[in-house]
Amino acid sequence: METLTLLGQALLTAIPAAWIGIGVIENIRFPPVNGDLVTMVMRMDRVREERPEIYEKVKGNRIDHPRVHSLAYAAIVAFELLATALLGLGALLLVLAALGAAGPVFARGVAAAGALAFSLVWGGFLVGGQWFHYWAGWKDSQFTHFFLVLWGAVLFQILT
Repeated sequence: METLTLLGQALLTAIPAAWIGIGVIENIRFPPVNGDLVTMVMRMDRVREERPEIYEKVKGNRIDHPRVHSLAYAAIVAFELLATALLGLGALLLVLAALGAAGPVFARGVAAAGALAFSLVWGGFLVGGQWFHYWAGWKDSQFTHFFLVLWGAVLFQILT
């Protein structure tokens, strides 16, 4: 049963590793796609357009410095890369543990660290997004980020 559990945990860890890994690759290949969205959130463009009455009250929160936008995007991609690496390594170690070639406690620890990093990426979007009131202009993104935080939290629970 332990072998099956380790293989199941490896699979459940590999799925978000692959998902966020594809995102990292695309963010590196095509930085303007999501980089422009980060800029729009930080400038509060959609809040200004869709909810001008809110924007007038909170527009002092916006950041309109391209260098800050670039640094924020680079930090996001770096954290996504960290989560990808930890999840991928954790999945590999879990497979090795199932085969008796790695310690299951260590394997689960690495995978759990990856699950936490995964949740921190999306939790960071929620916290940062709250500062920029993105709930007023990017509702779908906020719901997606809530789901992704929970995905990482559930995986963490499964691994610990």
